[in-house]
Amino acid sequence: MLDFMKESGTVDSFMKIVIPRPIQDKPYPLLRNFILFVVPFVLIGGIGLTLSLKSRVGANMEIFHAEHDQQSVYNIASELRKKHPEGWSKLFSGKSSKLEDEIVHEMETRGIHCLSIQSIQGKPLFNRSILDSCKLPEMKLFEDVLQTGLPQLYEDVVHQGYWSTFTVFYDTDSNKRFLFAVSRPSRRFENTVSQISTNDAVWFGVLLILSTFIAYGLIHRAQRSLNVSFASMVNAREQLQRFLSKAARANVSEGQSSAIKHQAVVLFADLRNFSGYAETHSVEETADLIDRFVTAVTDAVESHGGDVDKLLGDGMLAWFTGEGATDNAMQAAIHCIENCSDLPRRPGIGLFEGEVIAATLGKGDRMDFTILGRAVNLASRLCSKSAEDEITASKSMRFGDFHQLDGIATDTVSLKNHSQTIEIKKYSLKNEINPLA
Repeated sequence: MLDFMKESGTVDSFMKIVIPRPIQDKPYPLLRNFILFVVPFVLIGGIGLTLSLKSRVGANMEIFHAEHDQQSVYNIASELRKKHPEGWSKLFSGKSSKLEDEIVHEMETRGIHCLSIQSIQGKPLFNRSILDSCKLPEMKLFEDVLQTGLPQLYEDVVHQGYWSTFTVFYDTDSNKRFLFAVSRPSRRFENTVSQISTNDAVWFGVLLILSTFIAYGLIHRAQRSLNVSFASMVNAREQLQRFLSKAARANVSEGQSSAIKHQAVVLFADLRNFSGYAETHSVEETADLIDRFVTAVTDAVESHGGDVDKLLGDGMLAWFTGEGATDNAMQAAIHCIENCSDLPRRPGIGLFEGEVIAATLGKGDRMDFTILGRAVNLASRLCSKSAEDEITASKSMRFGDFHQLDGIATDTVSLKNHSQTIEIKKYSLKNEINPLA
């Protein structure tokens, strides 16, 4: 039997939903957490991405600007070499050349404010500015260009407020390399970078805000649906809990499925001569009697720390555990009789102390939680020995001083399906306590 109970099915999935583990008092604050944690993270991340995007755009524009200036140098050299091959040769040999006016014209056409040409050894070959004097760049500024062969862009090198591109030009005619420095006002470059990065940042910000609002709307709708579902779940849980014992609720909430042993006092109450009453009264009157009986005994048991395990029509099974369980069970039995004193049929009660097994039985869509064992069976048998308003208990049970009780009889009895006899003691309420006795 124990093996079967240990291998019994897990807690029903519906029960897990109705009584979740752990039981929460409120639905998950999805919307609040979104506003408190996700939105700030998105905003901070968006600002960071915007700054990173602007920096990346600036870096890419620097590369583009340097490559554009390098291409301008190649174009100027190609044009002049085709038109004036002799003058071009003299220019790069360091001799005087009449190409300066042509070079200045090309500079004006291409928006170059300052152009410096040096030999690879640093000898000045050409140095002209359209607006003002053009300082000759120092050779150390060409070090990166000579090492990598790639154009380099620097800010405020030649003039304040200018960007200068340093590049190497290879002349195929002389088979020599020459150093070029091209300067333009930084305002044009910075405006271009600012315009591109600002446009990108604006579009990114618009998409970010729009996405955040859409997410807010969806989460707000989900939160409302969650609140409604949670309210329905709580209501269903509260309704379902009314049909379960406290031990069953705890068992489902904790997800236990194995059998657990307890030392307990079992109380069994049953209405005397209920069948005769049901035969002579209407269904409504019979149902009213059962309802009043269940209310009376349930209040008595729960007010003294007991747990109603089963309602069995005209009977009730309850159990008590922990310190003082014996006296609590007797006190509950006394109150059961007192609470039922005005009913047309009153209960007899059996008490027995011993080991019980609390177990989940069944699996799939139909499960039950109950207590089992010899103590349960004996409490039921002792109840059958009790007359109306009587309490029958094992003589071995030790109770405190209950002034309401009279010990009316002791006996040794044989119980059905039990091989050993058992000593019992019957109790009844004193006449001043129970006037109907």
